[in-house]
Amino acid sequence: MEINIEDIIEQDISVSQNVGSSVALCAVGDVMPGHPVTKHLWVNKDKTFAECLSIFGGADIVLGNLECPLTRGTYPPRPGTGASLHAPVDVVKYLTQFNVFSLANNHIMDYGEHGLFDTLDCLTQHNIASVGAAHCEDLARLPLVLNLSGLRIAFLSYTEFSEAIGSSKRPGAPAAKLPSMVEDIRRTAADNDIVVVSLHMDPEFYAYPSLRKRKFCFAAIDNGAHLVLCHHPHVPQGIELYKKGLIAYSLGNFLFNIDGDYFVRNNADMVSKSFILKVLLNQHGVYCASIIPILIGHDCNVSIMNERQATNFGAYMNIISTELQDNRYYQRWYETGCSFFKKEVFDTLYKTVRTKNPLDLYGFLRGCRKYWLLDTLSCALKRS
Repeated sequence: MEINIEDIIEQDISVSQNVGSSVALCAVGDVMPGHPVTKHLWVNKDKTFAECLSIFGGADIVLGNLECPLTRGTYPPRPGTGASLHAPVDVVKYLTQFNVFSLANNHIMDYGEHGLFDTLDCLTQHNIASVGAAHCEDLARLPLVLNLSGLRIAFLSYTEFSEAIGSSKRPGAPAAKLPSMVEDIRRTAADNDIVVVSLHMDPEFYAYPSLRKRKFCFAAIDNGAHLVLCHHPHVPQGIELYKKGLIAYSLGNFLFNIDGDYFVRNNADMVSKSFILKVLLNQHGVYCASIIPILIGHDCNVSIMNERQATNFGAYMNIISTELQDNRYYQRWYETGCSFFKKEVFDTLYKTVRTKNPLDLYGFLRGCRKYWLLDTLSCALKRS
């Protein structure tokens, strides 16, 4: 069942009545073909995405976030990466429905530069384009440009997670920093018809985007982007029309082990529900969009929701999307933020006492968490 975006956000998204040349894009969230998903792929083979093939087949571009490197060797994971994800390069034969992968995420460097280089080589050999990771950050900031139906469509991709970010001398992904992102988008928009930006940001399992992520998304559109696609929360978030640009704040999961201990431990019931975002683009931007709600099974197969399931999911998306437009958003983020930090602070204090290492407390508010805490405090002040 396909649901029109206008029914979800209760706004008219059309930017042009004169369509002209157009390109169809399908975007999904996290694609993680590593263990134990690999085992299911060997068994299920082409059945994994069978119900999605007709949807993908009608698109010029099928885009996903590749949430792990594809590795050839048996080299160890990079130290200090926590949960290290990877998949053997052979699984790529089950991913050829995609023709673009965003690589700027927190796991792409889990197996260091060898893992990244294997991934880039593997995707190139199978005619799958990628954006958001390269031999150095300057190269990773360059757009991927596709020429389709007379339109130049450019893709940029960024992450806020330091473990994956490269530098002038180190392979990796571009950092999600406003000044550099805005510079890239302006330069890219000047030479291309359409700009699509991917952002890998925010806490996991939140139903609402942070103030910081919304600021990044608005800045992207203000400076020339037409479509902003976000991931990392592992659950779907709302969709918003900002000026003439469309923002999907989280595309959730697409191919993932939903029975993983981490998901079960966090009681994340929405990790198995998400959607395929279907967008039609012309020289003016997005002129038509819809979602196709999906379910991820315990066997990792992706299926299209039936009418009843899709209706309920559409109603949920309507709630979390329309709440972005008023003060209810601040209350929702505040409530979720308080719950997150209550658990995180307790866990960190417990770890500090157990390890007798005060650096655990210091590390708690390093990186992204300090931004999430500031957003929670800001929403506390702004809620009505």
